[in-house]
This record gives sequence, structure tokens and C-alpha cells, in this order.
Amino acid sequence: MLSFRSFIYLAIFHVAIGISLLAGYFSDSMHAWMYQAPIQWMYGGDYINLRMDGLDKQGNYKATPFDYDTPPEVPVVTLYKDAVADTFASYPPAPMDMAVLFYQLHCQGVGKLALMSPLYWEQNPDVFVKDAVMHELASYKTLAVGRALTLSAREEALPENWKSLIIKPGQIAGSTSQLPPANKLVGETPQLPIQKWSVPSVIENDALFREMGAGGKSSPLFVRWGEAVLPTLPLMAALDVLNLKLEDIHVHLGGQLRLGDKKNIPIDTAGRIRLRPDTNGIPISLADIITIDGLPRNSLTMEKTAVSKLLKKAACTLVEEPSTIATGPSKEALLSAQTIRNLLSGITEQPPLLFPQSSQLTQWILLIDILIIAIFALHFSGPIRKTLLGISIAIPILAAIILFLHDYEWFPFIPATIACLFVAACSFFVKPAIVPHPAGAVSPSENAEPDEQEENAPEMPMEEPEFHEPEEIPIPHRSQEEKEDQGNKTKR
Repeated sequence: MLSFRSFIYLAIFHVAIGISLLAGYFSDSMHAWMYQAPIQWMYGGDYINLRMDGLDKQGNYKATPFDYDTPPEVPVVTLYKDAVADTFASYPPAPMDMAVLFYQLHCQGVGKLALMSPLYWEQNPDVFVKDAVMHELASYKTLAVGRALTLSAREEALPENWKSLIIKPGQIAGSTSQLPPANKLVGETPQLPIQKWSVPSVIENDALFREMGAGGKSSPLFVRWGEAVLPTLPLMAALDVLNLKLEDIHVHLGGQLRLGDKKNIPIDTAGRIRLRPDTNGIPISLADIITIDGLPRNSLTMEKTAVSKLLKKAACTLVEEPSTIATGPSKEALLSAQTIRNLLSGITEQPPLLFPQSSQLTQWILLIDILIIAIFALHFSGPIRKTLLGISIAIPILAAIILFLHDYEWFPFIPATIACLFVAACSFFVKPAIVPHPAGAVSPSENAEPDEQEENAPEMPMEEPEFHEPEEIPIPHRSQEEKEDQGNKTKR
């Protein structure tokens, strides 16, 4: 029959098995994260770009090598003070100056335009001037006009024309709480009827927009207006280039941004994407497009100039009119162009690298063996117990390293490690059965309970008693006088 100590060991073994099975259900994502660095280390020299896809349905760890395609061009035309002074007669540009610019860009092959401009002047243009500007804007295949926003203590209602921009909740996965909030438009209402092309651009008093570009990340592609989630100018410009609608996007914040069936782009919880360093916006001087008299520079050879070739092959062109006096292209415009290029940049995938999971037999053998070692350690005390427990905890990690380097398999070592840690925690409550003690010290069995003393007491052989002859006891002899005295005392 099993002793009480054996029952304790058996119970710890079964509970440790259960804990390891339970940990196995929740540790897959942790394993996927922990194997990223070793895979990058092994294949970093062979593949410059490696996307970690995690575990597939078969339990294989999947990593996909890929190469970036050459990103499409997105030129940036900025109407800052010096550039305008060299080309137009006034600063900021008059409405007819803007009409001339839009006309020249269209003549040089620009078909898709993104505009960051307040489109507001001190004197309200007359109807004929407005019609001239709107005629040129209407000649583009696609147009997106960015409006700046802010977060104010006095909340305004969502503009009526932006209700069509609301992304449906079914297209969004993950929490939207980290998206930048806004509730008010900045500046005066544009004096041109551009409502149908209007989209959010930047939030002026938001930290995520002030820090755009930091850490190689874009500005947020989405903003919150109350409960509504709206796209920003770079995303709308990219959708126009890809001929997609808002209904074609699906975003998993902290996961992937899917643009139709054409693009899958990693995105963080704040709606930002990572920017490649080789995708900067390309600034173009206003003087390279038009001259002081409003005519194209070298009109006879316009098709052969480098700027004209760039504008013609560009995916879209960004025109910026700063709301304040500037001396060059703004950071917002250049990063918006860079964001558009990254959204449009394609990748060429290579065959994936598959790392199969170690077999179930291997996992069970290792788990049972290390638990036997760990529970066997409970029988001892001191350095022996600590050494055996340390070995049992280290074995799953060493097995994972060996299997990965030798067989290119990944071993789920976390459940086995947690099971050994549980046994190690039990060692604080289970007394050792064997305790080494120095000479002269009191044995633990002397301080043990009576039942435990009987259990731990060694069995001694019974010795038969030796037979000895009884010794004769001498009888003392008394004298005659002593007898007479004893008789007299008796008579009295």
C-alpha cells in the first residue's frame, strides 16, 4: 500500500500535468512572439525582409520572405512664400493663380490630385472666378481636399457631407479608443463648393500628429469624431489611386489594414503604419511648372522635361498651400506624400518558411521525464533539491533550442516550464524525506511525529536472550544475643 508521502507525490504529478495542459491553450501567441527573434537571427542574412505570420492551422510557424516593389512617385508642390513670390504676383496666391496652377498640372499629365489648402481669401471671389477654379478642379479624375481639425471643449456636430465618410463598425476590429479624437473644423469655411471632395487631414492639437514621423511611423490614418471613425487624406488619396471605395477596406487595429484584395499593411492601435526610409515625398518647385506670366516653362519641350515626366508617371500629386507663412514644404505635406507612397507600395512574396511543431510523442516524453526529475527532487533537501529542480526547469528550454537549431522544429516549452515551476513551488511545503546532517547533530527522525518516527525507524533484528545460571544469595546469620533481644521486643 502506498505511503502518505507517495500519495502527495502522485497528487503533485497529476496537478502539474493538468497545469501544463491548461497553459498549452494560452501560450501559442507567446511562443509565436518568442520565436521571432531566433528566426530573424537565423535568416536575417539571407532575407532582408521577413514577415512573421505566426502559427497556421496545422501548427506550423510561418515566416514569409518578401521584397518591396519600387514605390510609385508622389510629388509635392508647396505654395510657400518664396516660391509664390517668384511665380505669382501676390502672396498668398489669388484664386486665378490657383486656377492656373491646376490647369498646368493637368496639362502635364496629373490625373489624381490631393489638395491641402484652406481655399479661403480675404475677398470673396466673384462667381466667374469661382467657376474658373472649379472647372479646373473638376478636370481631374480624382480629387481629395484635406481640412484641418481640432479637439475643442465646445463640440460641433459632424459635417453633413462627412457622414458618407463614416467607416461602418463591421469593417473595424479592435478598440478605437487610441485613435486621435476631433470635434471641430479649423479655419473658415472654404469659399469654393468643394464639400464632396472634403476629407479630414490633420488634427492640430493632437500629440500623434505633432509627432508624426517619429519612430518611422506615419500620422494616423483614421480619426474619431464622437463615435464615428473617419479616414484621413493619405488613405483617401491611396484609395482613389487603387480605384477602391471605403466599403472595400477592413481594418484590424493592432493587426492589418486590408485595402480590398490588393494590399495588406500592418497597422498599430493608433491607426499608423510604418514608413520605409526610401519613400520620401518628392518636392517640386513651383517655378518648374509655370512662369511669372502663367505659361508653362519651355512649352515646346514640356513633354521632355524631367518634372513633366515625373508628374505624368506619378500615382498622384499633392499640392499644399500652408495656412501660415512658410519658407518651404511643411512636414505634414511631405509625410502625407510618404504615407501615400507606402500605402501604394507593393511587395513580392517568396515561398514561406515553415517550422513544424515537434511531435506529440516528443512533447509528452519530455514533460513526463522532467516532472519525474522535479518530483524526485522533493525527496531531498538542500543543494540536491535545488540542483534537480533547476535541471528540470532548464530542460524544456534547452530542448527547444536544440530542436530548433538541429531539426528546425519549434517546441512548446512554456507549458512544461510552468509545470516544473509549480513543482518547485510545492517544494516549500513538502518536507524532505532524506536530510543529510553532520555528526553529533540531532536526526530529523527524533523530532518527527510518532507516526512518522515509526514509518522512518529502521527495522532491527531481534536478538535471543542468553541463559545465565542464577547466583546463590548468601543468607545472613544472626548471633544468640540478637535473637534474645528480638524475642523480648516481640513479648512486649
